[in-house]
Amino acid sequence: MIVAFSGKVEGAGLESAQSGSVDTAGGRAQDSSKVTSIRKYSLFRGLAMEKQIAVVSYWLGIACALLTIVFRALGAFGIWPNLVPAVGAPITYYTFLRGGVLLFLASIASRQVSEWRAGKS
Repeated sequence: MIVAFSGKVEGAGLESAQSGSVDTAGGRAQDSSKVTSIRKYSLFRGLAMEKQIAVVSYWLGIACALLTIVFRALGAFGIWPNLVPAVGAPITYYTFLRGGVLLFLASIASRQVSEWRAGKS
């Protein structure tokens, strides 16, 4: 049974709490102000992760673009690198081109989601 109360909680470590609830079966006291601080902390961690995804995917997209340019230049000179990790599935410049485009799109999308959640856009 959960009973709501208002006032001080003595001996539970929440002496400054003004509102909360007590679970009489378990004898636990809960403070609702701690829940909001946890939500703010987890939201901040989510924003940081989205920004990190945006940065990492951007730089991986740059690396894929550079590999595309190198493979195309080698192909223009008639030198084709033999990159065949599996039978019948060669890795060509077009593989890195598609990967770079995908990573750039992931970077743009995660940055937009991060700004949208922060309320900047």
